[in-house]
Order: sequence, then structure tokens, then C-alpha cells
Amino acid sequence: MALAARAFERLLRKALVLRGDVARPIFERWQIRQFLACRTWPHFLVDFGIFSLYNTSVRYVQELKDRRLEYNRLWKERYPERILAHRQLAAAIKARTIKKPKNCQECGRRARINGHHTDYNKPLEVKWLCGKCHLAEHGMHV
Repeated sequence: MALAARAFERLLRKALVLRGDVARPIFERWQIRQFLACRTWPHFLVDFGIFSLYNTSVRYVQELKDRRLEYNRLWKERYPERILAHRQLAAAIKARTIKKPKNCQECGRRARINGHHTDYNKPLEVKWLCGKCHLAEHGMHV
């Protein structure tokens, strides 16, 4: 609960700074805990005017989750070979059959590395790329 309260307080501080209300006092910890406990804090933020542009209604959030779950289900049905290749690669990394490098094979940058499959029929043959190079490999330039 304490971590959630601190995260909520950080969120409020950022929002207040974005609004320009830095002089306005931040809420007491007991108030933040109360908002988190009764789960009404999104409505409070909307009433307060911090996130008035965002639709924070519970129904809207649930619709988004349902749409995402349906999209994921359809994707898994459409591309079972990709799922299998990803699982086999993850199992090989976990079993330490394959060692995941720390540097990108394209640019040599030290970053979070992703395995890029060029052929899903060969699940253990991957190019290790950073996020930027991985997007470029898929034709999405940053």
C-alpha cells in the first residue's frame, strides 16, 4: 500500500507541475491512502481538473482491456508459429542453451536487447537488436 501511495503522490506532483499549480499543497498521506482504498481517486482527479482530458471511467477502462484481450487472442490464433518460436527461444535462454548478448548486433549499443526472428521455422536463429534497430528492421523508423 505504501508503494502505491508514493506512486500516486508522484503522479499528483507531476500533474500539478504540468498545470502550473506548484504552490498548491500536496495531499496528506492519509488522504492518498483513502483515495487508493476506496478506488475513487480517478474521479477525484477528474473533478480536480488534473486529468479532465482523459476518460477515466471504469467502464471505458474495462472496454479497453476487453479489446486488448480479444486482439491478443486473435493474434495468437493467426500466428501460432510465432508464439511457438518465442516460447522456444525463451526456454533456450532460461536453460542457458543460448546466451543473450548485452550489445546490439547492428549498432553495437549497450541497451535492452530483443531477439528478432528472420525465419520462424528456425526459432533459435535470431538477430539480437536494440529497440531502435528492431523497429528499423521491421520498417518502422524512429
